[in-house]
Amino acid sequence: MIINSIKIPLIGQFELVIAMVLCFLTYLLFTFFLRTPLIDYVCQEHVDKLLARRGSGALRFNTAMYGFKLFMQYPVLGVGIGSNRTAALLSSLLCNIGLLGTVPFLLFNGIVFRNGLEVCQKTANVSLAIITLALLVSFASSFGVMLFGKSDTSLHFLPYWLILAMITASYRFYKKGLRS
Repeated sequence: MIINSIKIPLIGQFELVIAMVLCFLTYLLFTFFLRTPLIDYVCQEHVDKLLARRGSGALRFNTAMYGFKLFMQYPVLGVGIGSNRTAALLSSLLCNIGLLGTVPFLLFNGIVFRNGLEVCQKTANVSLAIITLALLVSFASSFGVMLFGKSDTSLHFLPYWLILAMITASYRFYKKGLRS
């Protein structure tokens, strides 16, 4: 279970569970009991886009599917960098650079994430653990959105690279502390 795998020094697991329950209850309060035009608008727009019913969601879905079709035709090397632009990074990487380029990119991100988890789990420095955990949450949310909701231009998004650099720096700081 993920709660057991990440040790948070400042708060216990009970407090973490309580915080998660409160967040969920707040979500329920806003979505079911405080129905406002703004909340209805946001929910409707995002649900319709995610389900590809209208707006840019349908176009994004179709471009991503076309990218996956190209990947199925050219799975190893892809069609070439910049040859096809899709609305999702994963389909864009697969169709443009194939498995040969996508797998190392995903491995690189996975290694950085794993190193950040190691810092959170094993460091005695409470501040470093908290900062690294915040960076990991930011990384996971932005990376998920990039893979499925943003195109390859999201790789030009400076905060993504800064978060990766800061996670790597916290890992190096943690390793340096072990050696001294």
